[in-house]
Amino acid sequence: ATVQFNRLKWRKRSIYGSDNYTPTLFRSSFQEHKYADTYLNLDGWSKGVAWINGFNLGRYWNANHPQHTLYVPGPRIHKGTNSLVVLELDAPGRNVVLQDKPHFD
Repeated sequence: ATVQFNRLKWRKRSIYGSDNYTPTLFRSSFQEHKYADTYLNLDGWSKGVAWINGFNLGRYWNANHPQHTLYVPGPRIHKGTNSLVVLELDAPGRNVVLQDKPHFD
């Protein structure tokens, strides 16, 4: 399942003439119908922390680490509506994807 943040806006700031981004909290919801273990793919995002239904999945930093997915234990996914929160500390992506297998470089 793809969780889209397209409608959310992020703020951009400029420090010393370079383009940088402010830390931004993104929140969205998605529908799920299974309890299986899954992985949150954050390709395109820079670095930050992710939560599903208030459960901290951990931090990600795609530029410096080979891990592109965070493990989501099946019991943390509810049937029906689930919440996803991402605290992005640098440059945000557009989407995150819930997938069946991990992605490593």
